[in-house]
Amino acid sequence: RLTVDGGHQNMYLSLQELCASGMTREYFLRIEEVSWNYAPSGMNIIQNITLLDIYV
Repeated sequence: RLTVDGGHQNMYLSLQELCASGMTREYFLRIEEVSWNYAPSGMNIIQNITLLDIYV
């Protein structure tokens, strides 16, 4: 199910699982796109180089 909430599109996926007791459980996932700064230091700490060096 796709809904619009506050101008953002949200996808809700309903997963139903039948338990041994016969009770139905529903699980809902909410997926949102979020901006994330992967390297705030500007460094690739694994290779110990700046991010600018990678793209030169």
